[in-house]
Amino acid sequence: MVFILSPATEGYRVTHIDYAEDGAGLQASVNRLFTAPGAAAVLRGFSPDDPDSVDRAAFGLTDSAPISP
Repeated sequence: MVFILSPATEGYRVTHIDYAEDGAGLQASVNRLFTAPGAAAVLRGFSPDDPDSVDRAAFGLTDSAPISP
């Protein structure tokens, strides 16, 4: 699951959610959705589905940056 964030008045908001394909299309869709290191991590099993569980620093955000759906 990939969350696209956009700046908002009160921090950032989720503007789009995308999912990787299951089955034979998994690797190609993961490679499309992530950078090479990110895709490798996802294909190894890393899969945070809750945006609050994701390290904000991975997105260049501060730890206190609010994210709202």
